[in-house]
Amino acid sequence: FWITEMQAVLPIAQTTRAASFDPPLREVDLLGRSLEWNVGHMWNTRGGGWAFGATLTAATHAKGLFSGARLRGRRWLNPALSLESSVGYTRTEANPARMENDHGVSWDLRLNSRDLIGVFLRWDRYWVEESAGEIFDAGGEQDALVAGASVGSIPGLVGSGIFAVGFGVAVLAFAFLVTT
Repeated sequence: FWITEMQAVLPIAQTTRAASFDPPLREVDLLGRSLEWNVGHMWNTRGGGWAFGATLTAATHAKGLFSGARLRGRRWLNPALSLESSVGYTRTEANPARMENDHGVSWDLRLNSRDLIGVFLRWDRYWVEESAGEIFDAGGEQDALVAGASVGSIPGLVGSGIFAVGFGVAVLAFAFLVTT
């Protein structure tokens, strides 16, 4: 079965690092609130109590873009409720001094109802590269604990479509304003 999810994410706690974009030096965090999209596929086991698969994630947050690939396992608690866990590779634009992405790992635990709504907790760890120059960033390990809620299946697909159309209209409006 296919997975299509749209989810809102809010950091609960996260570490910071020293950075200077325009003196003075200050502490900056890793992630902001974000809107994320997951798409993937899972297969039910023959016994029907488990499912396994993978998802791809794309997101936008206040500090840049976020993407990832995760393996996901699901345990059916009853026909309407499942408990899921996923682990995988992520990358984000956590360091504005460089054009490269910072890489990390992610693990989450999710309670899902009929693939329509879900809530989750996720831990992300990133290894941010140090950079010096006009923009200084101390880099280092960054951890974030985030909470989120998701809509899936048809509502997730419809929400993603609405957002895509709205984004396209905003880009066209911006292009029109810039050229006139």
